[in-house]
Amino acid sequence: MSLTRKFLKALGLEEDKIEEIITAHGDTVTALKEQIEQYKADAEQLPAIKAELDKAKEGNGDSYKLKYEALKESHDKYVADITSKETNSRKQAAYKALLAECKISDKRHDAIAKLADLSTIELDEKGNIKDADKIKTALTTEWAEFVETTSTKTPTVPTPPKSDTNPLDALKAKYEEAEKRKDVVGMQAIQAQIRQIKKE
Repeated sequence: MSLTRKFLKALGLEEDKIEEIITAHGDTVTALKEQIEQYKADAEQLPAIKAELDKAKEGNGDSYKLKYEALKESHDKYVADITSKETNSRKQAAYKALLAECKISDKRHDAIAKLADLSTIELDEKGNIKDADKIKTALTTEWAEFVETTSTKTPTVPTPPKSDTNPLDALKAKYEEAEKRKDVVGMQAIQAQIRQIKKE
C-alpha cells in the first residue's frame, strides 16, 4: 500500500497535515533511492576488488609474512639488547659497590669492573650480588695491592736543641720557618713544645 493524498484524506486528516506528511515521505524516499544507487555502484566494483585481493594473495602473501617475521625478529632483538644492557648496568653498579665494601681504591673501580666477567654474576631480587662473600674474598686476594688501609700517622715532635740561648727563641725561629713552608703539622708540633716549656 502506498502513501497517497487520497489515502490520507480517507483517514480524515486536514490538508496542511497531509502536505507535511507527503513532503517528509518524499524526502525519505529520495534519500533511500540515493543509498540504493550508492550500494549498486559499490556492488559493481566488488568483483574488481576481489580480483585484486586474490592477485595479492597469490603473488605477495608470502612477502607480507616474511616482512612481518623480519620486523618481529628485529623488535625481539632490540628488546633483548635493551634488557641485557640494563642487567649489565645493574650488575656493574653492584660489583662496584662490592669493590667499595672491600676497600679497594675508588680510582681502580672502573678498570677492575671492565675486567670482570659479569656474565658469571647473578643478582637477587633486591639487586644485590648473590654469593657476595665468595666474590669479596676473591677480590681482596686478586686485587690486594689496591686495598686501602687506614692508618693514622702521628707527627714526630723534634727535640729542641740544647744551647745557652733561650729555648723559646729557637722554637719561635723554627715556627717562622715552618710557617714559610706552610707546614701546618710542624707548626702545631712547635706550638705544643712552646706550651710545654711555658708550663715548666
